[in-house]
Amino acid sequence: MKKLIPWLLVLSRIVLAPVAIWLAVQGLPAWLWMCQFAAAALSDWFDGKLARRWGTATPGLRQADSIADTVYTLAIVVSLWFSHRDIVLAHCWGIALVIALEAARYPLDWWRFGRGASYHAQSAKLFGVSLLVAVSAIVMFDDAGPWLWLALAIGVVSELEGMLISLVLPAWTHDVRSLRRALELRRLDGAASGPAARLRACRSRAAAGSPGPARQRRSR
Repeated sequence: MKKLIPWLLVLSRIVLAPVAIWLAVQGLPAWLWMCQFAAAALSDWFDGKLARRWGTATPGLRQADSIADTVYTLAIVVSLWFSHRDIVLAHCWGIALVIALEAARYPLDWWRFGRGASYHAQSAKLFGVSLLVAVSAIVMFDDAGPWLWLALAIGVVSELEGMLISLVLPAWTHDVRSLRRALELRRLDGAASGPAARLRACRSRAAAGSPGPARQRRSR
C-alpha cells in the first residue's frame, strides 16, 4: 500500500487535468474549479513527501511526478484560456516563453541521458507556489495583479536552471535540489574517476597483494 499511494497521488493530477479544462469550458462556478485545483496541489505536496518517508521514491515514480506536473500545468493554461482569456493574452509572451523552455528541455534531457529529467529543484517548487498564488487570484478575484508576471519570471529562472543542471550532471539522477548541488555531484564524479582515484586503486591492489594490469600482462 505504501508503494501504491504515491503513485495514486501522481495519477490523480493527470486525471484532474481534463477535469479542470471541462469545468472551465462549461463555465461552472469558480469554487468548483478551485476544489480540483486544491486537490491537485495537495497531491503534488504529498506524493514526494510520503514516498521519501516510506522509502518508495523510485526513479520511475519521480519521473512520473514530473510528467504529471507538466500535464496539469498545461491544463491550467488551457483552463484560463477559456475562463480568463483576456488575462492570458495580456501575459502571452511570458506564458509562451515558459512553455517553450519546458518543451526545449525534453530533447536536451534525452540527448544527455536518454530519458526525461526529474530534478524537483527548489526553484521549481518556488515556481509551483507562485503559480498557486497567481492562479488563485485570477480564478477567485478575476485579477492577476503582479502575481502572474512574478510566477512567470520564477518559471523562466526554474526552466533555465533545469537546463543547466542537465548540462552539468555527469549522469542521470533524480531530486537534484539546485544547480549548486549538480556541480557538487559533478566534482564528486570527477574525484571518483580521476587520476587520483586510479592511483588510490593501484595502491589498494598493491597493499592487498593483487596484481595490477601490468603484472597481469607479464604473467601471461
